[in-house]
Amino acid sequence: MQKVLPLFVLLTFSLNLKAEWKPQKVEIKKKTEVSQKEDAQKQELTIFNHSYKAWDTVLKRHVKIKKNGLKSVVDYDQLRKDSTFDIALSLFSSIKKTDYESWGKAQQLAFMLNAYNAFTLKLILTKYPKIQTIKQTGSGFKNPWKKKFFQLFGEKASLSAIRDEWIREKGGFYEPRVHFLLHDATISGPILLNEAIVAIQLEEQLEKATLNFLKDRNRNSFNKSKNRLEVSALFKHRKEDFEKGWRGFQSLEQFFAHYAEHLTNDPESLKRVKAQSVSWKVHSSKYNWKLNDTNTEKGRSFLR
Repeated sequence: MQKVLPLFVLLTFSLNLKAEWKPQKVEIKKKTEVSQKEDAQKQELTIFNHSYKAWDTVLKRHVKIKKNGLKSVVDYDQLRKDSTFDIALSLFSSIKKTDYESWGKAQQLAFMLNAYNAFTLKLILTKYPKIQTIKQTGSGFKNPWKKKFFQLFGEKASLSAIRDEWIREKGGFYEPRVHFLLHDATISGPILLNEAIVAIQLEEQLEKATLNFLKDRNRNSFNKSKNRLEVSALFKHRKEDFEKGWRGFQSLEQFFAHYAEHLTNDPESLKRVKAQSVSWKVHSSKYNWKLNDTNTEKGRSFLR
């Protein structure tokens, strides 16, 4: 004979079923919302705008800032596995020249600085991990900066084209501080920011990078006994850019005088630098061309 359960037992069982299923529906709904949010974020990475979302994401993932902003290292090993980096590079190459020319000066400069730094990392990855320095990315004795390995405005382009033509010449920016944001993937060179360079913060980012570079005593210092500044080789190679009238400066000495407080802490030396009564020469320490790689931070130095 088939046993019949009492009515109150059936009702209790039915209520328990409802209680069990309700949280599952909520959980499914939450998962769907999370999935939709993730999809929207991924979609945002594939669209170009002046916040450089994809490039900014890459920098935050793989660049570490050290020594209070004086040094940066890149995790090249993880970078080469990151598909978001490929998206960022594609977005830089997708921009049409006519679109670029329609932007304001700050937007143009931010674009070129970001593109230069992104393609510098790409150049490293073409030979990584078999290289110790960016110089080894060239073919034979060919200058790696003149190597055409990416697309810009629909044409094959080089890092030199971005730096020397679009930023230093064609752009008409007359902005020497760009050299403190242009990354050369070395230990001695300017650091790579762990954020994208954006037009609305460009002045702040330029100035911060300049101050951090100048106050690094491994790069720049004042030799009181010889009454001279001993500075990074960058100033020797880019001297002319500091003499084109930025803020009215016609000489590198005027630039140093303007930033004297960041070149020395000694009161007497400070007066001399401000009065432009000091000489300058390239720092005697070797320029370390070794990759700023998180996995091999210590290593051989290469002369500039």
